[in-house]
Amino acid sequence: MVEITLLLLLGAFSGFIAGLLGLGGGLIMVPALLYLLAGSTDQTVLMHTAVGTALAAIVFTSISSVRAHHQHSAIHWNNFKKLTPTILLGAFSGAMLTKVMSFDFMRLFFALFEFSVAVIMYFELSSAAHVDSLKKWVWQITGYIIGLVSAVVGIGGGTMTIPFLTYNN
Repeated sequence: MVEITLLLLLGAFSGFIAGLLGLGGGLIMVPALLYLLAGSTDQTVLMHTAVGTALAAIVFTSISSVRAHHQHSAIHWNNFKKLTPTILLGAFSGAMLTKVMSFDFMRLFFALFEFSVAVIMYFELSSAAHVDSLKKWVWQITGYIIGLVSAVVGIGGGTMTIPFLTYNN
């Protein structure tokens, strides 16, 4: 019962942060799930289980967040159409790729990703330049990478998508 309560609180907190900032759900959930599931899940599939569980939970927080942002006309649907096909392809590729990844490799990849996000946020590393129109292939490659990495580390993708969309006005 305590574990269920902790998981519900984790989901609520992650959903709140994800909805508010557009990122963070998986970055919070995956490490917390690693800790919470460590005693009841086989070590060889622990990281896979944490990532899969986080992604399953993110589906619901994402739908709720999309509805709220849409009601405020805060979604640029043309950009959605540009990114979505290759994000889906990348996510499928990432899911297939995790089948051959070990717990240790996935954990290291996740840690490096989180560290990179922290460094970028801490030093406020972003491009001061903005572009009005990127080539279609840039959108496609970026979408694929976002989907691939998101599926491997268990995030919804906002951590990478928001800076890309901000850069591309």
